[in-house]
Amino acid sequence: MPTGLCAAGSGDFASIRRFAERDHAAIVSWNVHKDITGHYAAHTHPGTVTEDVRAFFAGLR
Repeated sequence: MPTGLCAAGSGDFASIRRFAERDHAAIVSWNVHKDITGHYAAHTHPGTVTEDVRAFFAGLR
């Protein structure tokens, strides 16, 4: 099943990417944005989250 990380902040999840790639063979997107900080991207940058989610699903068509 395709997996994606949408609209992560610049410091989020950086250290776990190697474990995610080890355990999930079908990572098709991993979007880290330098302008997003903190863990609440959906609240602070809803447009960026929306764009990432749309791009993820568009790539599955």
